[in-house]
Amino acid sequence: MHYRMKAEVCLTEDDPKGATAVGRRSHEADAGLTMLRFFALAREGRLADELFKYPVCGTSGDMIPLPGGAECLLYPADSIYKFLGAKPARPMAARLYLHALLRTGLASDAVKDYLLCGYLVDRDIDAFAKALPSFYEISDKLPLHYREALTLYTHLRANPVVVYHNDVMDTDYEDLQRLERMHNQREARKNAVHSQYAGTYWWYYEYGG
Repeated sequence: MHYRMKAEVCLTEDDPKGATAVGRRSHEADAGLTMLRFFALAREGRLADELFKYPVCGTSGDMIPLPGGAECLLYPADSIYKFLGAKPARPMAARLYLHALLRTGLASDAVKDYLLCGYLVDRDIDAFAKALPSFYEISDKLPLHYREALTLYTHLRANPVVVYHNDVMDTDYEDLQRLERMHNQREARKNAVHSQYAGTYWWYYEYGG
């Protein structure tokens, strides 16, 4: 609650960078704080490179403020909707809202990363891989978490719809797998890889949330 209040004060003062710094080194978070970080990082153009460097709580349904879900305490929710493109006429699920913005041509540039990162938060790497080419060229210029997610997807799927290889990233992921194979117990594996891989999408996919 303290982190959420402080982050919202920063946003009210038009300081998204300050909002992303709140609780950065803490392992404590909730869906409301994750929602605020979505917004603040997107304001800074850093969502797809840095979201999973923080603890992520909740699901893609918590990306936007909704009654009964993740809500703002001080910061006006309408400002988040305005940033994304338009306020919905009625409360609706986050993915439905984002798709509606895209369909009607009202979506801001941030919507594509909200949608793609939402798939990643839900660990829906198949939907992510299917949607990604609609928004980005598949190359080494992709944001960090998208490259991590594609590397994971390419290794996990026998018939991937998108194939991505990068020598450095492939080697790093294979090193992660080797380190995991050295430990039979999940908690031991988690502790072993934490120091090197916490903050990556690979860590979140297997151990986060």
